Amino acid sequence: MTRFYLAYGANLNRAEMAFRCPQAVPVEAVELEGWQLEFCSHATVQQHAHGRLQAGVWAISDACESNLDRFEGWPVYYRKQVITVRDEPTMMYIMNHPLPQTPTAGYLKCLAQGYEDWGLDLDLLWQAYERAEQQEYAMYD
Repeated sequence: MTRFYLAYGANLNRAEMAFRCPQAVPVEAVELEGWQLEFCSHATVQQHAHGRLQAGVWAISDACESNLDRFEGWPVYYRKQVITVRDEPTMMYIMNHPLPQTPTAGYLKCLAQGYEDWGLDLDLLWQAYERAEQQEYAMYD
């Protein structure tokens, strides 16, 4: 059974996704109002009144979803949420216990490649990084 999956983090990277889910098919890049990328060491999303999230939609199989579940640490690290994207139910993963923390350079490079793969606005990625950096340092003040 094919379903839609919204990727906003490491699974935007087409080479990484091909390794994890060889059957996944890229569908389209989308922009969602009211959502925002955040970093808690890894990427997550949160609803935000003035948020703007760019992401990629994949068509995935049951086997692909099982692989993604393992990769995302579902249900402990991330939970699944279904939202409507272009009038279609679309699953995404959201971190269960987000705590602002900047990502590693390697992880950030993986995401930047994914943004380039989908033609997304890299400024949104850097803004999320800067927010995490500010929030992380504010915790120690």
